Amino acid sequence: MEPIRRAEDTDGCTCLRCRTVDSALRRRSVAGDVLWAVNLFQRSPPVLLVVLLVVGLSFVLWPVAESLPQTWPVETGVAVYIVLSATVLRTYAVSLTTASLQDSTQSARSLFVTSQRHLPAVVVILLAVLGAAGGAILIGSILSWGVVVTVPFVTEQIYDGFSATLLFGSLSALVVFKFWLAPEICIAGNYRPVAALRLSWSVTSLYWVRVLVVIVGFAVTVYLPELGGQAIAAAGGEWLLWSPLTGAVQLVFYSVGYVVLFAVGTQIYLRSVLDQ
Repeated sequence: MEPIRRAEDTDGCTCLRCRTVDSALRRRSVAGDVLWAVNLFQRSPPVLLVVLLVVGLSFVLWPVAESLPQTWPVETGVAVYIVLSATVLRTYAVSLTTASLQDSTQSARSLFVTSQRHLPAVVVILLAVLGAAGGAILIGSILSWGVVVTVPFVTEQIYDGFSATLLFGSLSALVVFKFWLAPEICIAGNYRPVAALRLSWSVTSLYWVRVLVVIVGFAVTVYLPELGGQAIAAAGGEWLLWSPLTGAVQLVFYSVGYVVLFAVGTQIYLRSVLDQ
C-alpha cells in the first residue's frame, strides 16, 4: 500500500493515472461508498479474521478488565473492546480500503503488519481528540459561568437537564466531528498526528454531509442490537438471548459495521485528495 497524500505533500505528478487510485471513487454517491465498503468483505475475506481477532481478544481480556476499578463512563470490559476497535481494527480497515482502491497485491498478513505500525500515531490522535473535547467542555463551563455571574436573568439552572446536555454536548460533539477523519488521514496518507488533525478539520468542512452519514451510521450500529434484543424479548423469544452467545454476536455485528464505516471514512479522505 502506497500512501495517498495531498498534491502539496507529494513529489512528482499527482494526476489520477499516476496516483493509481480507482477513478470511479470520485463518481460514487454516499450509498455507493457504503455498498463498496460492504463488498470489501467479499473481495478481501481475511478482514473477517481480523474482526474475529478483535472479538476474541475482547473476550479474553474481558474478565481481567472487569476486575479493574470501574472508572470509565462505560464498563471497563466494553472500554477494552472500544479501544481495540478504534485502534487495531481501524488501522487495518483503513489500510485495506486504501490498498483495495490501488489494486495492491500485498498479502493480508503483510498488510496487517504494515497497518499496525500506525498504532502509536492513531493512539496519539485519539487522545488528542479526547483532550480537545474535554477542553471544549471546560472552556464552555468557564464562559457559561461568566454569563451566569454577569447576566441577571440567567441562573445556574442552565447546568441542569437538557440545557446542560445541549450546551456541553454540542461543544464536544463539534470537536469530535471536526477531527473524525484524522485517523484515516494519518493511516491512508501517512501523515503525522498534528498534520492529520489539521487536514481533518478542513476535509470535514468540505464533505460534512458524508461525514455526518458516517457518524449517524455508528450510532445506528450501536443501537440496532439493543433494539433487536428488545424485539425478540417482546415476541417471547427470551430463551434466544443467552448472554455469551448474544454478546459474541453483538461484538461481531459491531465490528463488521465499524469496518464498513471506517472504509467509508477512508473514501471521504481519498475523494478529497482526488478532487484537488
